Amino acid sequence: MSFADNCKDADALIIQKQEFSEFMQKLSHDVGNQLQNIRGYAELLVLECESNYLERIMHIAHVTQKMLRRSVEFTDVGPIVHEPTLVNLNDTVREAAEYVVPKEIRFECSNLPSCYAERAKVFLIFTNLLRNALDSNSQGIEVRVQEKQSTYSLLFMNDGRPPDDALREQITTGKISMKHTEGLEILIVKKLVKAHGWSFSLEPASNTCYRIGIPKEDCMRV
Repeated sequence: MSFADNCKDADALIIQKQEFSEFMQKLSHDVGNQLQNIRGYAELLVLECESNYLERIMHIAHVTQKMLRRSVEFTDVGPIVHEPTLVNLNDTVREAAEYVVPKEIRFECSNLPSCYAERAKVFLIFTNLLRNALDSNSQGIEVRVQEKQSTYSLLFMNDGRPPDDALREQITTGKISMKHTEGLEILIVKKLVKAHGWSFSLEPASNTCYRIGIPKEDCMRV
């Protein structure tokens, strides 16, 4: 590895450290607020024995668990792809779907190309996009490939609740907000896609559609 490559890696690690510091400050603040809510509802439950408070406690606990799980994934995402290999995207996305998508949810996938990438990171990209669809109450998920002159675009589409303006802004700016746990999933995806040198965008359609652009030089049709 050249001196220039070492400098680039060092700069990437510095940026990641800054992102991690900002992220942990937000996480500490928001998890603290959630725990305070749990404590408040628990005190009301003791005083009034209202079952409604139990439902709120369980909901907050569920959201907090999800937040922490996504947070660990976000902090584990590195800015560099190590040792790319030829990854069969068909096998990887179907494996991710078996891992994440319940059987009652419709899942369809067209014939995807293989590409040179870090398979563990690609699997994490796919699982987070699928989780995002489930979080939006989607009943159907479809993955297609769109071929252009110099790229293959992977389109992840679902029929669930479309992203609101706040979430779209979060995805565009990359700013972290614990109010949108689904936004954290997409920021993980965006960071992983960027680490591969690919492009990522949310299409301006009424239905949800995320696009990953992969240069053809990184791909192989099988």
